[in-house]
Amino acid sequence: MPLQWTVDYGNGAIPVELPHVWHLQVPITWEGPAIYRATAKVDPDTPILLFHGASYLAEVFVESEPVADHRGIWDAFTVDLTPWANQQVEIEVRITKNGGRRFPVRDVASGFIPYVFHTFGGLFRPVEFVGPGFQLQKDAAPTGVTVDNGRIHINGKPFYARGILTWGWYPQSTNPHADLATVRAEADHIQDAGFNLVKFCLWLPPHHYLEELHRRGIWAWIELPVWLPNPDATCLHQMEEECLRIVAQYRHHPNILAWTAGCELSEGIDPQWRKGLVEKIQVLTGHPLVKDNSGGAEMYGGHPDEFGTFEDFHPYCEPMDYPGVLASLAPGPRPTMPALLGEFNDYDLFRPLHQWVDNCPYWASGDPQLNDQGVRWQHDLPAIIAKCRDSELGEWLKRHGNELSLNSQLQSIWMRQRAFDATRLQPWIDGWVLTGLRHTPISSAGIWDDGGEPAYPVQTLRQWTADTSLLLFPRRTPPWVNGGNRVGFEPATVRFAGNCRFHAAVHSVVELESTLRWKIDGIGSGECATTRVRALETVEVGSFTAELPAGRHRLELSFGDAVREFPIHVTTPLDRFDLSVTHTPLATLSRPFFREACLQYQHPAWAEHGWQNDFDRLALVASDQAIDPRCLPQDAEILLTRLDTRTFERLPLAARIGDRFVTTLLPGCPRGDQPPDPSKNPAAHDFLRLAQRILESE
Repeated sequence: MPLQWTVDYGNGAIPVELPHVWHLQVPITWEGPAIYRATAKVDPDTPILLFHGASYLAEVFVESEPVADHRGIWDAFTVDLTPWANQQVEIEVRITKNGGRRFPVRDVASGFIPYVFHTFGGLFRPVEFVGPGFQLQKDAAPTGVTVDNGRIHINGKPFYARGILTWGWYPQSTNPHADLATVRAEADHIQDAGFNLVKFCLWLPPHHYLEELHRRGIWAWIELPVWLPNPDATCLHQMEEECLRIVAQYRHHPNILAWTAGCELSEGIDPQWRKGLVEKIQVLTGHPLVKDNSGGAEMYGGHPDEFGTFEDFHPYCEPMDYPGVLASLAPGPRPTMPALLGEFNDYDLFRPLHQWVDNCPYWASGDPQLNDQGVRWQHDLPAIIAKCRDSELGEWLKRHGNELSLNSQLQSIWMRQRAFDATRLQPWIDGWVLTGLRHTPISSAGIWDDGGEPAYPVQTLRQWTADTSLLLFPRRTPPWVNGGNRVGFEPATVRFAGNCRFHAAVHSVVELESTLRWKIDGIGSGECATTRVRALETVEVGSFTAELPAGRHRLELSFGDAVREFPIHVTTPLDRFDLSVTHTPLATLSRPFFREACLQYQHPAWAEHGWQNDFDRLALVASDQAIDPRCLPQDAEILLTRLDTRTFERLPLAARIGDRFVTTLLPGCPRGDQPPDPSKNPAAHDFLRLAQRILESE
């Protein structure tokens, strides 16, 4: 029979069922101690009391006698009650959570959950009696993971990681110990979408989560809960001890693909501490994929020495910057080892926060009893919801919310697909982990929304996770500028009218041999020579030329079972390319164009001339600046607005001031994969044409 527990927060005992966290029963900042009590008769055959998880300090008493003191959230521990065999005893557990005065977040292995919402306290995992033969630490299981010529193989077969990241956020309870029904529902969605890996980022799931994934052939990446730790030697020693206990308790799972000792460990962390932890994990697990620092010092700073057996980068980029950033991370002459993108490719979808004014979830509330900021750097929702209630923002969102939601989703699908394409074009990459599984209080980047519903069609997710990816890549056109060549490419999907050369490639997880077939409606079709694509390689499978008139065309490619369509926008060059048609604003603010943003198109010309949500063209003229609205006169007509999908800041990107078209688009200094010479940029010609038409309109 399960033990019957009560909890006392200082005003009397109330019955509770384990697993249990305090959640909304006390102010979120209260650190405890909360006193849990249960009465049990100790069976001499099962006298060991097993605590699967308690957060953070657990002080255990039997018949008022102190018997154990455990510090740590994520590892289980036992208490031997053999001295009380055959006796009825009262068990008392005093729990003090992390995040308060006694145990600040950075002083212990808190993981990332406090930065998502807040710390949690309680007996958050089951407590049960077990026999004397129970072993907390089990032997490491063989996983079948090997590294062959720097590439990941599983049971001798090439492996390409297509992972999803989770921070353990469960808003119904704030308890990261999901029950089996919840785990199975999550695993159903993950499997249906085609992901083959789940990264448990800075937290430890219940063992039944890993077991459920294993039954489905899905792998797990365990990242130990060390992020922004206090560099004090005593704190690091305590965290290391807990991490090693965790490893010893989880290493028996046969579907662990990789271990990382922490995440984005930058300034102040002794490299010898990281080195020692990696070596101890390797001894405990015998695993071929162990890394000290997910994200790496090259991306996140700190001491440059790194340790481990694979590369792990976290590129978060604007779409036009992904090709260059990924190319800069390529190994070149460095020793060959597996390389994973341990986090990447997020996008914050639009949230209809105006609909939350009268039905606000606790984790977005302005009440600090429910939603104190704690250590979070991102705490925007309470203020935004208050503005929706008290200012014109709410009415603006009511008018434009549906449009913004659609624009945001279309932009997100395009952005993420473009990032995946850039990744597949870099064959040295052994896979990626998408950020993330579900929306959280600090981000709306999940493939599930705040209600746990899919944020994307499953067909979209399956295209991202497919074994085979058909790709277009650009033709090389390095221009001659001021006495020498510079990097330059012809955009693959936005072209000048005339003879257009296309290059197609395939990246495949399995070896393929097939023929590229292409078709452009109303123009022509053809096929290329049969090509063999070896596993984990990116290979050009064909190139062809088509004479295209101005307009929008649809290019369809097929290679074996892989089929993909690309919109191709073709334009005629202006007779005179004159950038003076547009004007630079007097003052600007630095903001990403695509990331953490969506667009509101405020003039009919955007739709009439095909620019609305034509992200291929927008990416060729986008900048990282927005207009500072303080520099605009009151009679300025706003033409294009950037809505920040985290802060809900609204900034103009284009405006008409009398007979002037003022914009931060079409920058003088192209970035990323934009053509270095604007006059050679088809989208720039189209944009100037659009600006002129807007100026000529009523």
